[in-house]
Amino acid sequence: MNISIVIGAVIALLCLFAAFRFLRKKRLVDDMPTSKTLGVFIGLAKLKGTAESDNPLTSCLAGIPCVLYT
Repeated sequence: MNISIVIGAVIALLCLFAAFRFLRKKRLVDDMPTSKTLGVFIGLAKLKGTAESDNPLTSCLAGIPCVLYT
């Protein structure tokens, strides 16, 4: 067997594994209920709204006001 065929098959299997993993995460986020920020339940939940601060931080790269950056 040619070594390039084996390497190609391994890469294809890794890509297939990654695709199924990302699909599972996408389905988890899509099926998660969205709630307003006024009442958040314990557990996984998507939040919809804006974050505001009296003393916003300034981001290092963009130089824009923000609530959190890493």
